[in-house]
Amino acid sequence: GSAKASALLGEGAFAEAKVEQFVAMASSSILPAVKTIEDTVFGTTKNPAAHAAAVKSLKEVCKVLNTELQGKAWITGDAITFADVYVFVTLVNGFQLALDGGFRKAMPTLAAWFEKVARLPVVVKSVGYVKPCQKALPPAK
Repeated sequence: GSAKASALLGEGAFAEAKVEQFVAMASSSILPAVKTIEDTVFGTTKNPAAHAAAVKSLKEVCKVLNTELQGKAWITGDAITFADVYVFVTLVNGFQLALDGGFRKAMPTLAAWFEKVARLPVVVKSVGYVKPCQKALPPAK
């Protein structure tokens, strides 16, 4: 298994750097936005302005990812890496709470990638079937 595990981290220095870049981007940009969306939708925090800003921020990152994924099977190229797994996991609640059908239609490459990762047997076994929302959920009143 260690050859398979190291492949997940990227084959070669450039691929490894790309994996690290996307993990860092997800940690610094996606996670905080999704956390705010969760807190405002579930009512832990009542702050419609923070919700709106978080959704806007998340959508900006998604535009970057949509562009980055064009012409590629996976985030760093031809093979799945930890970047795909990590970015997917950070996006799950964003897709379930905020990134509605209309937005996903405007980001077809990202949406297709998300669906592909969501259907991987290991993902289904770990997190169940992820169903993105048709309509974004509003912040709690």
